[in-house]
Amino acid sequence: MDPLDEIHADMHVYRGQIATGQLLDVLFKSPEFQKLVLEGYLKNEAIRLTHSLGTPGTDKTAAFQQLDAIGHFANYLETIKQRATAAQESLVDAGRMLERLYEERL
Repeated sequence: MDPLDEIHADMHVYRGQIATGQLLDVLFKSPEFQKLVLEGYLKNEAIRLTHSLGTPGTDKTAAFQQLDAIGHFANYLETIKQRATAAQESLVDAGRMLERLYEERL
């Protein structure tokens, strides 16, 4: 594959990752998302499950599985943010590489 085509393909991926990060930013700014997901699920539900582990009769396996699920979801959201940040930097770098390649071809 031609280097220019590779860079353009990479830039397309970076733009998609940036767009996904922007969608997440919109969600994070939403009071409903903050209340239901960030506060309600990722925080309060994790606290409730942790407290339930000390309660007799609690299905500890299920509680730990639910806590794992909360952790996985939190990691997923963080990964989106990290990929978007990295993609922004990579997009700038790819743009510079394109400029150099175009200049070399002239």
